[in-house]
Amino acid sequence: MGPFESSCTGIELQASLFIKTVGGSVGRKVPTAIDYNKCGARLLKRGQVSNAAVAFRHALRLAPASAEAHNALSVALRLQGQLDEAMAHCRTATRLAPKMAEAHNNLGSMLQEQRKTAAAITCFREALHLEPELVSAWSNLGIALYREHRYRSAAACYRQAIALQPDFAEAHNNLASALFDLGQSDEALKSFAEAIRLKPDYREPHWGRALVWLSRGEYEKGWPEFEWRPSRAESLKGDRPGWDGSDLTGRTILLEAEQGLGDTLQFVRYGSLVKQRGGKVVLASQPRLVRLLRSACPVVDEVIAIDEAPPRFDFHLPLLSLPSVFATTLDEVPCDIPYLHLDSRLVEYWRAELSRWPGFKIGVAWQGNRDYRADRERSIPLTVFEPLARMPGVQLISLQKGPGIGQAAVARQRFRLLDFGERLDEASGPFMDTAALMQSLDLVLTCDSAICHLAGALGVPVWVALPAAADWRWMRGRDDSPWYPSMRLFKQSTRGQWGEVFENMADILGRLHEP
Repeated sequence: MGPFESSCTGIELQASLFIKTVGGSVGRKVPTAIDYNKCGARLLKRGQVSNAAVAFRHALRLAPASAEAHNALSVALRLQGQLDEAMAHCRTATRLAPKMAEAHNNLGSMLQEQRKTAAAITCFREALHLEPELVSAWSNLGIALYREHRYRSAAACYRQAIALQPDFAEAHNNLASALFDLGQSDEALKSFAEAIRLKPDYREPHWGRALVWLSRGEYEKGWPEFEWRPSRAESLKGDRPGWDGSDLTGRTILLEAEQGLGDTLQFVRYGSLVKQRGGKVVLASQPRLVRLLRSACPVVDEVIAIDEAPPRFDFHLPLLSLPSVFATTLDEVPCDIPYLHLDSRLVEYWRAELSRWPGFKIGVAWQGNRDYRADRERSIPLTVFEPLARMPGVQLISLQKGPGIGQAAVARQRFRLLDFGERLDEASGPFMDTAALMQSLDLVLTCDSAICHLAGALGVPVWVALPAAADWRWMRGRDDSPWYPSMRLFKQSTRGQWGEVFENMADILGRLHEP
């Protein structure tokens, strides 16, 4: 508690302390509501959020109908994580002063935080109706539209914000992201570069242009910038140095998984290259992958869960930094497939199970992790798989676990779908039965989730249905993957339209297996 806050236990502040805090002069008078608002604004600007909230509360005690104080307090409360109370004060501000654009903008931001995007958009538009040159509202509206995947409209908003404030680095960065998703990668790179010029240490545009370069196969440029990515694993490093690719003989390196399960399955392959530098390789993995990687991944020496205490180690490195350390080019992607090797007894068990069903067996998965920001774009309604299910001699087999499993009952009313339910991965551990089952299938067909990486790492034939704005690793303009030789990619030509993708799959499958 700071000196200002500790002095605010009564209804009024001592005038002398108030003058010192504000840095101005109001004589020896008792501070007014306006004075408290000014004081709170200055404290908020200095980052003294809790003290600012106290000042705004004093303002409201003196002037309960002050829309300005209600709105300002809502900002401070939101920064303190008190979202419900913040929204209550903000709504009061919009009721007391319906034409206060900043209050509508503030309310929209909080609605957006609650993922109530449609309501947030309404607030931002109202703010701009009241104050067309409110730069933050243009930016916020762009962000909301972008999250609704309305990239052109989002780009237009960002351009308007930039026109009003040319040095707005965040707007340049956000414009670049929208342009990238619109397929305008050259223009995106220009906007990312401008954001970096304005704010050299701004992480997002560095990472953003890494994704552009990697999606274009320009790995030499992309990997160094990829080091700006968010969520780099650093929780286990302690005081041990990072690894620069030097000799490891007699030493231990801790590789730390980061981001999603698919990322770990894709990049664990680098363990074999690390082992060639000598030493012992320990991988700290997401708990759901530990059993699989311990039993099936010989390219690392030891696997622990991220939340376990690691053994003594000499160096550490986030797993996704390995392509940069090894200066991976598009032509030199480590591709010794398979790099996962399962217990033959488990494989034989599922092979015997599947022998009871004749036909061309396709394992399917349709839903990824719902917490992933772009999951709505990548996950697929199971009913869209129907053209494949109705092909003569084809048997679809569910590989789906967890989210989305409820769709199976609905789909079975329309077409045949074999589902092993709780028998899959319950006793053996996550992904264990799924991986063994895959090795007895003719094909795996999946959305962009951990399942496609698992199939690719096993060398199983896999077709991946991808959204129009696919992830960087699948690149632009390719239907194959340098990371997985057994993989074929099928991308939407129109955002949100899966029908054409699956009709194309059915047509190709029919031609490949015609009598």
